[in-house]
Amino acid sequence: MVSIIFTLCFTVGFLTFGFNVVLCGKEPTRIRHGHVDAQSSVLLGRAYLLKDFNHPQTADIPAVTSNLLVKPFPDAGGRDMTFMFQNINQACKGLFQGKQHDQFGNVWNYFPCVVTNAGGGVKPIGGIGTQGCHVGPDSIKARQVIKQLRFMGEVYFSWEDIKENDTNYAVYNGNVLDMSRLNWLEDNIMLTPGFAPFLNGTFAGKDISLSMSFSKERTKIVKCLVETVKVGVIDQLSLGCVVADIVLYVSLIVILSVVLLRFFLAVIFGWVLSWRLGSFDEKTFADKLRRQEIIEAWVDDNTSPYVDSPNSETNRLVKETKNSLDLVDYVTDWESRLFRCR
Repeated sequence: MVSIIFTLCFTVGFLTFGFNVVLCGKEPTRIRHGHVDAQSSVLLGRAYLLKDFNHPQTADIPAVTSNLLVKPFPDAGGRDMTFMFQNINQACKGLFQGKQHDQFGNVWNYFPCVVTNAGGGVKPIGGIGTQGCHVGPDSIKARQVIKQLRFMGEVYFSWEDIKENDTNYAVYNGNVLDMSRLNWLEDNIMLTPGFAPFLNGTFAGKDISLSMSFSKERTKIVKCLVETVKVGVIDQLSLGCVVADIVLYVSLIVILSVVLLRFFLAVIFGWVLSWRLGSFDEKTFADKLRRQEIIEAWVDDNTSPYVDSPNSETNRLVKETKNSLDLVDYVTDWESRLFRCR
């Protein structure tokens, strides 16, 4: 019995508290859109600390620019460095078509390779050509350096941010895409007709996760957008957290329902049913004594209708039977029995 009680207690405790921890886990570190501090910079919606980072010396970059936080250039603090580490010739190949390209259809960059301000604005101007693009064989080492930077958290947007006026944000599988950045493409890049609804604001302020699954073309386009114009994630609970919350609320409802049901059944039984099922009023000691005197008088009365024999032997037997009954300790009055002697 103790084992059963312990098991039930453990199960209830796990469903109400432990299940949430297992499925939901630790919430990822996040930074609100527009609140990235001046010591950090954003890369595809992820903030990294640049405070202690100095850019390696290269032939084309003077020593004064080795600290990426230095103003007026590069001035990356609190801004977005995504265009300096573009994912080119991958998911967007054939969708971002270059007027000038190599024999394999590859291009050097899609956007100006510069640091940009978060939240859109005018098209940035490429300041130092393509040397900030970090492409080609020499860029592999530079991109690996990013993994060594301290990750500060994902940039998140609320739905109020997504639906702000004069913005062209859309949400795909939890990723926030800034469609207005498509207007910042280099003049060398041409878009296929499938990008028209992304440019004209058709999907602005909406979750396009479902609509993008209707055709292979749209699925390919949205994968390209995630690689290029992702600026953060939407502020929402993960699937595990949603499932854990559902189980928690269902468990609480079941537990409370059982407790309340037992309470109301006890009230109904005590107030309505108990008196019908054999619960009688208890007599006092005085009532019992008075009843015993009545029985004594009845036995002694030879004219009692229940003693119809004048035989003295019969009276003696009646008295003996009465005396034997008096020696029995009855719990309730209704348990005592009187025998008729004939």
